[in-house]
Amino acid sequence: MKQIGSISRFAALFSVFALVSSTSTFAAESGKAEITSLKGGVTIDGQAAKVGDSIAPGQVVVTSPDAELKLFLGDNGPTIVMFERSTVAFSELNTDKTGAEPIISTQFELKSGKVAGFVKKTSAQSKYLVKTSKGTASFRGTQTYEIDLNGKVSIWEGKAVMTLISGAAFEVVAGQTFDPGIGAVVANTQRISANVRTTVDFTKKTPAETVTAIVPTPTRPDPLPSDTKGLPKAG
Repeated sequence: MKQIGSISRFAALFSVFALVSSTSTFAAESGKAEITSLKGGVTIDGQAAKVGDSIAPGQVVVTSPDAELKLFLGDNGPTIVMFERSTVAFSELNTDKTGAEPIISTQFELKSGKVAGFVKKTSAQSKYLVKTSKGTASFRGTQTYEIDLNGKVSIWEGKAVMTLISGAAFEVVAGQTFDPGIGAVVANTQRISANVRTTVDFTKKTPAETVTAIVPTPTRPDPLPSDTKGLPKAG
């Protein structure tokens, strides 16, 4: 009887351990970045990439001269556009939906070039971080941004905080740019890339004009796999 009791207790402990393990595994689901359109040469970990390929955390994607790449990140974005001569290494694309609100964790390093993106609003516990050679940018809420290797951050929607390696932090809001050359926030006079999905249509406006046109934000980018021509170059 003692032996049976021991086995029963062991079985119960094993069941609890299995339940905890499965819950922990379910808590954080790892996502991916899917290529929805591209122009020019693009590689993933040194191998030629094509529309439909996916990039997982730990992988590195590189665009060649005159190339441009659009990525769909689902809950972790949804959109990133990589311009020519750019290198991105994804380190975290996690989604935890076990709580009252989903916790979305997105993090990547910009090793060269520049990227632009649209980030939908997430919970207060979520994070969206882009590491550059000068520091790390943190984006919160609905965002339309562009950032380069040197830490230049331009915002069209939402706001970001650029924290330099020195520890100095700069808040950048819609209509502003953090210029690392002078270490200050200035007016954003750039045009947003037409390939970045936003809630507001900036592509036909100049900085002096009032923006009123609203466009829908789809759950997925609309370019078809065959639509790899005619993408605008970065300004």
